[in-house]
Amino acid sequence: MTAFFAFGAAFLAAIFFGAAFLAAAFFGATLFAAAFFGAAFFTAFLATFFFGAAFFTAVLAAFFFGAAFLGAAFFTVRFFAICASFNAEDMQRPQGRRDYRSNCARRTLILARGLNYRPTVTTRHAARAVILARGLGTRMRRAAEGVEIDRQQARVADTGLKAMIPIGRPFLDYVLSGLADAGFTDACLVIGPEHQAVRDYYSRDVVLTRLRVHFAVQERPLGTADAVLASEAFAAGGPVLVLNSDNYYPAAALRQLRELGRPGLAGFDREALVRQSNIDDQRVARYAVLDVGPDGLLRSIVEKPDVAAWAAVGPHALISMNCWRFGPAIFEAARRIAPSPRGELELADAVAFAMRELGETFRVLPVRDGVLDLSMRADIPEVARRLARVEVRL
Repeated sequence: MTAFFAFGAAFLAAIFFGAAFLAAAFFGATLFAAAFFGAAFFTAFLATFFFGAAFFTAVLAAFFFGAAFLGAAFFTVRFFAICASFNAEDMQRPQGRRDYRSNCARRTLILARGLNYRPTVTTRHAARAVILARGLGTRMRRAAEGVEIDRQQARVADTGLKAMIPIGRPFLDYVLSGLADAGFTDACLVIGPEHQAVRDYYSRDVVLTRLRVHFAVQERPLGTADAVLASEAFAAGGPVLVLNSDNYYPAAALRQLRELGRPGLAGFDREALVRQSNIDDQRVARYAVLDVGPDGLLRSIVEKPDVAAWAAVGPHALISMNCWRFGPAIFEAARRIAPSPRGELELADAVAFAMRELGETFRVLPVRDGVLDLSMRADIPEVARRLARVEVRL
């Protein structure tokens, strides 16, 4: 009977101290956890001493049995808690934005990510990117005489889904590979409800080893700020990179933004952009120019500058190619702005609101490099030529 009580006491002591140990280890207090582990072992030893040396083996066995029991229970509960967190993340999204994966796929993903998965972890260095792929592709739909593209490229161009134009493989694969090269681990594709083909391709048809692909649905094409707003649940309160799906950006510029540590954007040197891209000076003249202060902070965005404005800024003006690093303030700004004269919620207006009303500042990173632009059918042959030797690793 004495042995029975000794065993039971040691078992309860092991559970108590084991719980403290696992809780401390779970929250990262390694030394605290080690101290509690030692205390638990010492308590078991003292209990054995008072009950007699004959029960040393029994108490020790009880201690380790209790710790193993508690450990198994902890990992089981943790596993199902992570499963619940996936459901909770989806339920926070409006209907139509949820990620409908099978329970089997969810659990497989959980095991792949490991039991230390945190659904809302944020870091100083951004690891998440949002790709705006909801555009209607009006210019891409237009026929272009004298442009040599194959039948499959023409078929996809007819849908306006620029990101999926096949350049040996979908153009979006190159964009995602560039993000992975820059150190990003998660990418969210903002798509329309009619873009099931995009979801199917990245959920089922392609093997992803370097980054995870998520989805957010912009129900109606209400503008770029509304598209960014659709990704708020994915951002989870942390920093995110936002970029176009029809532009291939230099990985070095993406990496600089990821490591910036604050909101900012890439400002592409006009002369270098024309020289190293498939974009001629006439097209660049329709882009937005960045007004940057002597401290390197954005002062304003000049949309579609006139001839006089271009003459004032010179050949090395910094051009916005819609490559941003945002903090949580952008989502509040996107909710509070009014539609533009063309009836859309513009990202440039949300940025201006964040600066004016929310005190947000944006560091401009000057970039002397090119960007490939896939806006219309005439771009396809040249973009395909420039990407011919680019290795894609997803």
